[in-house]
Amino acid sequence: MLYMGIDIGKKHHEAVIVAADGRRMGKSLRFSNTREGFERLLSFVERRLSEEEELETGMEATGHYWLALYSF
Repeated sequence: MLYMGIDIGKKHHEAVIVAADGRRMGKSLRFSNTREGFERLLSFVERRLSEEEELETGMEATGHYWLALYSF
């Protein structure tokens, strides 16, 4: 099991993937709060996740800035 945490910001978000034992799975990704940014996030996940692995994702609900990513 892998876990992804997303720190929500007004214009940019930051995502990181960690293993169940707490090891970071590479560098974090800073992406914009736009469709293009969300597509970058999907590519980021696809590069790090094998087909057998499961991913739990959590993000903070900062104001209304998380809604666009949630809707995507």
